[in-house]
Amino acid sequence: MASTPEIEADKATRKAYRALLNHERKEKELLKMVPDDQHYKLTLQNKAGNTILHEASTSNKLVLTAEEMLNKAPELLNMHNNFGVTPLYRSVEFGRMKMFKFLDNRIRQ
Repeated sequence: MASTPEIEADKATRKAYRALLNHERKEKELLKMVPDDQHYKLTLQNKAGNTILHEASTSNKLVLTAEEMLNKAPELLNMHNNFGVTPLYRSVEFGRMKMFKFLDNRIRQ
């Protein structure tokens, strides 16, 4: 059976997702390495205005990592990207209920 571009793209997506899941533990360890007096580095934004929390909010598997981010830089929770979108909204946009519940709980605290 011949491989199509769609099949190859699907394989690449699955491979990238598995890699992301395997890296959660490493990401948490990397976050612990950010000194408390340099937490502002976690609030840096990319060209679209997304922070590291905006990106993590698209995965239910990164809730513990998101918690570590917010422990270091709580201001991440209310940051908007260039389109006015918060990490909470992005979790809804991507249908990540576990992440949404976590972020919603943090907002209500």
